[in-house]
Amino acid sequence: MRLPCRRTTRDPLVQALLSKYNINLLSVPRMNADVYDVYLGDGDKLSSPSRLSEMLRFGSKLPKVIRDEDFRLPEEQFSSTVSVSVVGEIFGGILKAFGVTDSPAAFSERLSAAGKSNFRLKFVNVTRDYVSPAGLHSVLATAHASREATDFIGKATLYITIGVVRAKGVEIMIVDETSRDAILSAGVEVAGKELAKLGGRASASRTEQGRLGFKTVEPIAFGIELAIGHLKEGRLLLTRESPGRARALRVKSDSEISSVYVGKADGSAFISISG
Repeated sequence: MRLPCRRTTRDPLVQALLSKYNINLLSVPRMNADVYDVYLGDGDKLSSPSRLSEMLRFGSKLPKVIRDEDFRLPEEQFSSTVSVSVVGEIFGGILKAFGVTDSPAAFSERLSAAGKSNFRLKFVNVTRDYVSPAGLHSVLATAHASREATDFIGKATLYITIGVVRAKGVEIMIVDETSRDAILSAGVEVAGKELAKLGGRASASRTEQGRLGFKTVEPIAFGIELAIGHLKEGRLLLTRESPGRARALRVKSDSEISSVYVGKADGSAFISISG
């Protein structure tokens, strides 16, 4: 799910997430992203996520995760205007979250054929799961990493997920009023057919405000908050270094190599991760 912007962008939606809440947007939304996911950074590589509990000796109890907190962005917080190709990427990102890897090019083409317009978007029904960084640091200070985890981590940097922001939908505002009805009809028709293949887990509709709406039954993670950790004398400790100071890392898997930025001031506002 990608807006055409960097961390220096003035896009109001991205800035609200990045600057106010320190939330990094995932380039591909994930169904199973969760608090205590840990990514290991070593040089220019980033691992698929492990679970923090798997790295600690048996008996270590992590702080309770606060679940489903109502996460209210400023009222009617839409993005800046984006092109039809970005709307196509958003739709493709929702499909990928459900395991559909082939994003239908016909969606953007049908919208373009129906009329010319820019678009603005916002997330709807947003919630946040999180854990206290101070509480986590206190627990980790007295817990020990397992021998297997110590060997596995080595000198890698740990990026520990301490917050996950999820949404049950996206609303797309069609800026050009003259082509709005035609684009809405085309969008609902094409997207509805594709989402129907998911067996009722997602749908497309025209909202009461005259927007194109994508809704999902299950919330999809579109952003994560990260803390940086390191291994010291058998303990996993959080550092005071902000994730915003981390340089670009690179995910390497059998099928893809993609960049991940956790906050470079002039870097991408999005994180691409495997797993």
